[in-house]
Amino acid sequence: MNINFKQLIYLSKKLTLLVIVLFTIFSSLYSPALLAANNDGLLEAIEKNKIEDVKELLQNGADPNDEAIFSLIEENADQDPKIVELLFNNNYKKLDPSLYCQHEINKLLAMRNMELTNIFDILPSPSKVSEVKYKNLNAKAAAYPKIPRILHHVWVTNEETKKEIPKEDIQHVLDTDKIFSQSKQRWEHIVWTNDKSLIPNSVKELESKGVQVRELTEIKKYFRLGREIDWLLEQKLWGMASDILRIELVRCTGGVYSDLNYVFKRSLEDDIHKYDFFAESFSCGVNEQMFGSIAHHPILEASVDLDATRLHYAQKMIASTLNLDKKALTYMTTGDPLSFPYFKYAHKNGTIDVLYPLSDGKMISPNNILEIRHIVTKYIGGTCNREAEEIENIHKIIFHMESNDICGTEGLTVGYDITADSWVNTPKE
Repeated sequence: MNINFKQLIYLSKKLTLLVIVLFTIFSSLYSPALLAANNDGLLEAIEKNKIEDVKELLQNGADPNDEAIFSLIEENADQDPKIVELLFNNNYKKLDPSLYCQHEINKLLAMRNMELTNIFDILPSPSKVSEVKYKNLNAKAAAYPKIPRILHHVWVTNEETKKEIPKEDIQHVLDTDKIFSQSKQRWEHIVWTNDKSLIPNSVKELESKGVQVRELTEIKKYFRLGREIDWLLEQKLWGMASDILRIELVRCTGGVYSDLNYVFKRSLEDDIHKYDFFAESFSCGVNEQMFGSIAHHPILEASVDLDATRLHYAQKMIASTLNLDKKALTYMTTGDPLSFPYFKYAHKNGTIDVLYPLSDGKMISPNNILEIRHIVTKYIGGTCNREAEEIENIHKIIFHMESNDICGTEGLTVGYDITADSWVNTPKE
């Protein structure tokens, strides 16, 4: 049979049309079954937290907006946030962003709980507390300083809300400079800021009295969390940025950090000859308002690790449109960065480390315990009372230990922060 070129084209078109029709008929019969199977598999994978299976099923066309999947995610408070993030990235429209943030909050709370619990593992024994915190109080001074004579402070602001350093804080800095100038060797005294041009009056007054004002760009390349600090400054989260900056500055260069409103009662010339790390006790933990350290001490490296992990969860919450309690978020994210690292890494590799006993009374009180519970429950919308109760119970135990002098509160005064304990004031509704 002879078929010319035109007939061949005609037959090809007919055959193509037939294939399309057959495929459409087959798809209409098969696709619902395939979709249902994929959705059932996706539901099971989510329920068992099998993230790789979730990825594969979503690639194969499973619908993340299936009603059963939505119900499962909504009811499961312990859902892996990575799976929730995968669903969001695959056009998951039903979930309220606040629930996604709730998963991150749960992880952050669980982490803080773990830190407190791990510290508490050694606290019931007074002898262990004394060993870890105070065993080096009578250390002998070395011939040369272990910790460099550098005194660090931090002040950050921005163009929109630029604010000069308060006069009283400038006076504290100048008073501190007088105390430290009594040493035979001159201390390098630095106020670090993100932009000197935003605080011209403060710069003029401090530099005229011999205190350096330097920009963070000079040292930022050595920070491990430089990008995170920049991001926090963009978000105007000054407290969080400052909390991380103090650790990074001393980690990179060594020296002593103190808050601008920390009032020194004496110089630390002897201390820097004795210790590789020193700070003051805060309840059963470590007060970060004043501390000194050699550069790259394991305690500070671990503190940066801790901040990085906490920020991993907190950044999604900060970036959301939710109206979060910034004070509570700061406490949960960057607050108390030294306690867990100190108890884990103090005295390792031959370092001589110490915590000075409390000199200004006990830091945990019944009212403070109630306030801790208040900010946690308020911050997470009252939906995770279990975590709040666990944190509250740990602080009740700490209060009991303080009341019975288990933590030691004998005085060894270095100084004090005039705003200490201010975060636990009764909240205003």
